Amino acid sequence: MPVLSEIFPIYDITHQGLMIGDTRASLTVAFELDLPIVFTLGPEQFAELIEKFRTFVELLGEDVIVHKQDIYHRELFSYRSPKLEKEEYNDFIERSYSLHFNERSYLNCRSYLYITKFNSSVSVKNLVSKEFSKTDENAFISTVQSAAAVLEKLIRFRFIDKDELYSVKSPISRFMNFSSADLEEYKDIDFSNNSIHVGSNQIRIYSIEDLNQFPTDNIGYNSYSQNLPTSNMFGFGYLLDTPHVVNQYIYIPNQKDLIQDIDKRMSNLKGFNVKGSNSSAYDELSLFKVKLNELSLQGAYYHYNVMCFDDNPQLIDKKVVQAFTEAKFKKKENTLVRKDLFLSAIPGNSSLLVSQKENLMCLLTDLESAAFLNYEQNYPDNWTAVHGVKLCDRLYGIPRAVDFFIEPKRKGLIKNQNIVILAGSGGGKSYTCNLIDLELYREGAHIFTIDASFSYKLQSTLHNGAYLSFDDENKISFNPFYVDWLKEENAKELFSNQYNINDKKLSKYVDFLEDKTNTLLGLLCVMTKNEGELSERFEESVNRQLIYNYFKDRCLTNRVEQMKFDDFFAFSKESLLKLLQDKGLTNADFNVNKFHMMLEIFHTGNSLGYLLNSQDEKIKNLEKQRYIVIDVSKIRGNKLLFSVVSLLGMDIYNQKVAKLPIGVRKVLKIDEAWQAISSPEMATFLKGQVKVIRKYGGNTIFISQELSDFLSSDIIKESIINNSSIKIFADMGEYKQKFDPIKTAMAISDNTEAKIMSLNQNNRTDTFYREICVCLETYSEVYAVETPGELKCIFETDPDEVAKILPQVAKLGIELTAINYAGR
Repeated sequence: MPVLSEIFPIYDITHQGLMIGDTRASLTVAFELDLPIVFTLGPEQFAELIEKFRTFVELLGEDVIVHKQDIYHRELFSYRSPKLEKEEYNDFIERSYSLHFNERSYLNCRSYLYITKFNSSVSVKNLVSKEFSKTDENAFISTVQSAAAVLEKLIRFRFIDKDELYSVKSPISRFMNFSSADLEEYKDIDFSNNSIHVGSNQIRIYSIEDLNQFPTDNIGYNSYSQNLPTSNMFGFGYLLDTPHVVNQYIYIPNQKDLIQDIDKRMSNLKGFNVKGSNSSAYDELSLFKVKLNELSLQGAYYHYNVMCFDDNPQLIDKKVVQAFTEAKFKKKENTLVRKDLFLSAIPGNSSLLVSQKENLMCLLTDLESAAFLNYEQNYPDNWTAVHGVKLCDRLYGIPRAVDFFIEPKRKGLIKNQNIVILAGSGGGKSYTCNLIDLELYREGAHIFTIDASFSYKLQSTLHNGAYLSFDDENKISFNPFYVDWLKEENAKELFSNQYNINDKKLSKYVDFLEDKTNTLLGLLCVMTKNEGELSERFEESVNRQLIYNYFKDRCLTNRVEQMKFDDFFAFSKESLLKLLQDKGLTNADFNVNKFHMMLEIFHTGNSLGYLLNSQDEKIKNLEKQRYIVIDVSKIRGNKLLFSVVSLLGMDIYNQKVAKLPIGVRKVLKIDEAWQAISSPEMATFLKGQVKVIRKYGGNTIFISQELSDFLSSDIIKESIINNSSIKIFADMGEYKQKFDPIKTAMAISDNTEAKIMSLNQNNRTDTFYREICVCLETYSEVYAVETPGELKCIFETDPDEVAKILPQVAKLGIELTAINYAGR
């Protein structure tokens, strides 16, 4: 292994991973940083971050240099699954993603932090002072790591050890080569002709090192881009669309020596103040001392530079001018000391810059210095993650696997895995849900949908799923009163007088009984109550007892096979009045005749007699299906039928999930159909349904475009919104002037509101996509929903377009139709 000092201005790397610099033998420890995701922090969070970073710097002590280095490389997205290399593997979805996104250009960033213990006491006799020579390596590293703890919720530090510093993945290698590739050899570096070349790339350096370059406006903790909070220096990050390296330096000198130096300069200015020419400089230093004292801040030396390189150097200056203009700094291209700036940027060699601080650094408070750093990174490269929905970042449209469930639950960001999706008409909510469905299905989930939007026909075809369409020509029959487990011998013990509540073998039947009873209570309520009419607690108790007695009688008398609505209706007419009489009640307390008259429409021979008396063959075969859609879009106008069928669909879901292992994801999705369950008379059922879903490890997805769905029903708020940790907003443009009620109902912060209102306002023009805001309780991120043309075909929701696609599917199959649709 060659000695680093032969190549770089670094003398050695210790076993503990400390870099020893040639300049004043300074000691440096290196970290890689995970910074907050771009556009996720609000103004309050930026203030907290910068205040904590200032505290972090303060805890490091005096004579310390903080060198933050962000390396932005241009890369081309490339995804080639090993599976696609195999001829027998024919996943056309993965292949479509590869064809659609491969070779898309973007800037990828790695952020590093180098903390240097600066040897400020250099004398002619001793290169290293006695005090500096006593620096304990382990203690220094421990001090830095302890100080970093104040930032742990906002920035993650990863220590870079000796082996990595020597490896091809070293930040030294990445900087010296101006490349993200793992290169075994270093490129030639040429400083001739007053320029810098690294390999074939010419490096141009722009710096901020003088107070005269700073904006004249007051600078806060953050700036704004696209009306969203960003760091003050964001314009020099991802928005600077050229490969570049950003170096940010903060040097905290000995404060006593600094004050003495300031006093000396003030004395000189006062002594040579000819006709008041030095008054301004004197006042600025005086004010600076006051700020340090009254605000309990430290004085700091600050420097910021940008090193740009590109295949087209003519474009660099234009882009840099734009960055300086947007950040309101005065541009300066550094030509005289560019070699020193380049060498100072080598990890571990920031002492070279500080040794020239009078010329290359400006004096700020430590808080001001912390405010002029870059604090964002784009979403991590996790395309190949096992779990996650394929969404894109909003800067470049690069696909990411976004995990809504497992990681957020592990990190404590969400309490449950239920989702609510809201958007205006045509905002892309069903398209987004189609994408979520696809990824969940490919991960093994069972997905049950009650759909009033006609959005899942083609995806059901893709999975060979069950698509049950309810209309005048396709009437589906149900039998919610049939309970097959009542035929089991153990079930009879449930109704015996000797029933032991501690008997574990009966516990599942207790759960089954409670679930089925709640479903039938909801059904009876819908069948017997007018819209908006509530069931009284007394009526609910009577219905509950009636259902129990029916189950008990059919179970103990071995008449389970005859169970259906007609059978229940007959049982009720025979026994309900006696049930009331046994309790000392009369028909005046519970109107039996009215109750039966309301139910009669569902008895055989009446208009809805077909609905509840036999289980359709399609429904009997659902047990093994993993993708099931009940389409109720054509009966939305019939309030009674719409509510009953929607409720019965959920009953089928309950029966299905009760038989699936806990580890299998079970999704109940209601798209535009939840008006059927949002009425006051459905309160008991809905609350019970939420408990059933939670008990069996399932999760819900509720989708709507109607503002009233969220605001007019306390039941929706209590049972659905408050039990949905994940909220997804698509285009909300039509609600921009009436968003306050939604904001209140869903407890949306100002920061999240700004993100929602920014959706689709500054979309890239090179492709079509829509944006969504994913809210995990209080944490929110914005993503682009962009898919290959093949999936656009499968996710199509426009009925006219679907009508054109379906004949092709019947002729060619769904995959070939989708490929042709995409024009492959």
